[in-house]
Amino acid sequence: MGVRFSAKDKADALGIKGYARNKRDGSVFLELEGEVAVLREFIDWCKTSESSGNARDMAVSPGPIKGYREFQIY
Repeated sequence: MGVRFSAKDKADALGIKGYARNKRDGSVFLELEGEVAVLREFIDWCKTSESSGNARDMAVSPGPIKGYREFQIY
């Protein structure tokens, strides 16, 4: 299963909203909304799970809440 689909499964399980999309350079961009503790759990999963591709380079930054209703894949 691809990284975006694994991320969706995990996000859905945790109740995280947002999206995942491939970038032109081959990396995956995630925009997430949820409770801070749940987002931290998701980030830890990204760093350790083989399903997430064992994210090596991650940048995490806060942003405005957009009110996503679900987690989508683009």
